[in-house]
Amino acid sequence: MLAPSASLPMPPGPSVLPLSSAAASLPRQAAAVIPVPVTNPVPPTQYMNASQQWLELLSKFPKALLERHQWEWRDNRWLPVYRYQKVDKITDFWTEHADGLNGHLSTRALDEQWGATWRRNEGGLKTEHGRRKKVVLLFSRLMEAKPRWTVHHVVNFVHEHYSQYQSKPNMFPRFLADHGNAGLKEVLAKAGLSYTGC
Repeated sequence: MLAPSASLPMPPGPSVLPLSSAAASLPRQAAAVIPVPVTNPVPPTQYMNASQQWLELLSKFPKALLERHQWEWRDNRWLPVYRYQKVDKITDFWTEHADGLNGHLSTRALDEQWGATWRRNEGGLKTEHGRRKKVVLLFSRLMEAKPRWTVHHVVNFVHEHYSQYQSKPNMFPRFLADHGNAGLKEVLAKAGLSYTGC
C-alpha cells in the first residue's frame, strides 16, 4: 500500500480518511495501487478502474510526486488536491509551473493531465492561477522570442530590471497585470519586444 510519509505535511483541503479505514475498504489487490490518503472512499464497483488509473499515473509520474498530494476519486478518475505554494522569489512562479515546488507535481503537469478540473472551480485557486499565469507567460514569451535565452537569462533580466520585487515576489504579478497589462508591456519593451496580447 502506498503510505504517505509521516513527515510530509498535507496541503489544506477536505478532510482525509484515516489510513486504516481507507485501506480496510479496499480489496487486497486494489489496496496495493490505490493512493492514500484519499479524501473519499472508492465505491466497491470502481476498485478495478481506480486501481488501473492509479497504475497509469504511476507510469507517468514519479511515485514520490504523487504521494505528496491528497487524492479524490471524482467522476470516475483520480483528482489530485493541490494548493499553490508560497513563493519566496519571482523565479518560484516559473519553478512551480515547470518543475513543481516542495516535491509536488508541477502546475504544468496538473494542467496537462487534468485541465482546469484540479482547481475544482474554487474561486481562490482560479484567481491565483490567473495571477501566476502572468509571470509564467512572461517567462515563456521571453524564451520564445529570444532564441538564445534560457530560464537563467530571463531570471537575470528580471533581477536586473525589477529588483524591487525580489523581496515581495507576490507583487510582481500585480505589477504585470495592472493598468491593462502596462507592466507586462514595459517588461517586453525593455527586452526589445512588443506586446502581442500574451
